[in-house]
Amino acid sequence: MKSTTDSLPSGDSPRYSAPALEKGLDILELLAGVPGSLPLSEIARQLGRSVSEIFRMAAALERRGYVQRDEDTGAYRLTLRLFKLAHEHPPVERLLTEGLAEMRRLAEATGLSCHLSVESEGRLMVIADAASPAPRRFSIRLGASFDLLDTASGRVLLAFCPEADRAHRLSALVEDETRQRALEARLRTIRQRGYEEGPSDTVVGLIDLSFPVRDFTGAALAALNTPYIEMKENTLDLAGVRRAVARASARIEGRLGFRPDASSDMVGA
Repeated sequence: MKSTTDSLPSGDSPRYSAPALEKGLDILELLAGVPGSLPLSEIARQLGRSVSEIFRMAAALERRGYVQRDEDTGAYRLTLRLFKLAHEHPPVERLLTEGLAEMRRLAEATGLSCHLSVESEGRLMVIADAASPAPRRFSIRLGASFDLLDTASGRVLLAFCPEADRAHRLSALVEDETRQRALEARLRTIRQRGYEEGPSDTVVGLIDLSFPVRDFTGAALAALNTPYIEMKENTLDLAGVRRAVARASARIEGRLGFRPDASSDMVGA
């Protein structure tokens, strides 16, 4: 296994390199992928480095509490410190921090309201919204809750969740096998297309455009939805709004750590 810097194509090398940091991250990523522990010699071998290169970094990680060394075997394993750090910043707060400004820009650019939804206790809940600046507008009430399967955003959340989790949720939500198969096909289409678009499940004449907001694993943390309704004062047509929502969702999820090249196979087909 090579370091992250070594794997970058020529011309894409970082402007400032940090070899010690790269070595530390390589160790953490390697240990995260093994079920148990590894001796220092094996860590060095798998990373393509010498034991002397790895020793000081492993000692520093141990001192900071990120790894633990077995006193009997000398092998290293991850502690729960990374898990603790990841959970010290609540996901919803981070979503709101990264998403609200982008949603306001989206509403200004399209002249349409938009909202951000997450799954909560098996239902869809609207956690943020940005109102259209237009005098006439369609919007969803903040805190509103809906059936997952009856909304474009709910289907997006299901389409971009881990494969095993998706199968479990579908079986819990739908008992009829024929309907299950139909939903599986629809969710497959959403994953392949990258978003959901179609007539609103509840409002005649409205078209829902819903894009996933994914984390670093490729799973959807939320869905960004812009209800499109054709009016004379519209500044963008449907295709233009679709592009704007796609850009907004990509910018939000990029700030949350999503990288298409690194997570495209983590959710499952």
